[in-house]
Amino acid sequence: MFVCGFKGNEWAWQDGDYKDIETFKAVQATWNRAGLVYFIITAAFIALYFLFIGVIITSVLNNSHY
Repeated sequence: MFVCGFKGNEWAWQDGDYKDIETFKAVQATWNRAGLVYFIITAAFIALYFLFIGVIITSVLNNSHY
């Protein structure tokens, strides 16, 4: 995963068919934005999942005392 992160742009440049460096940078900027959006959405879902599990566990523990 880390190797792809460090070498990804180099590999994309070598493997791609870009007419110039500006086009390549524009394409990479689009992918970078998409990756950031994906990361934020994934982090939000994970946070909501743990929050949901925490609420359920708290609810079960509080109801078990009756």
